[in-house]
Amino acid sequence: MIKVFISTQAGQGSRAHDFCWVKPGEILMLPMGECSAGKPDDRCGCKRSLDGLESGKGTTTFEVVLMDTSEEELTQRVVARPSSIAPFISFNLAARHVRDSLRVAAQLDIGKVYERRGLRVLERVPTMRLADVS
Repeated sequence: MIKVFISTQAGQGSRAHDFCWVKPGEILMLPMGECSAGKPDDRCGCKRSLDGLESGKGTTTFEVVLMDTSEEELTQRVVARPSSIAPFISFNLAARHVRDSLRVAAQLDIGKVYERRGLRVLERVPTMRLADVS
């Protein structure tokens, strides 16, 4: 059993630019690439999201769970995932990518909702947006 990131709807909407284009429970990885400039709250979203292992799409909220899988199995799935960059992903690159994602997940608590802010992964603290105040 290893800790992995999965998508969740929990916490969605507490930031103005939240999005979730993946199915609930989809395994997530840190992005393989992102814009070289910008900030977490830019329109792009690449500096605040994780990518779905199956869909390749992003989400801004996620949690950590224990899953009966292995680093090698996840690496094989990254290599096999159809995408525009798939022909350029070697097994070694995919393995490093999976290892980096699992290393971050291993440091976090199970059952909490998290968000990514550039290079940091933080617990998503419930907040009320001004639009929610009566």
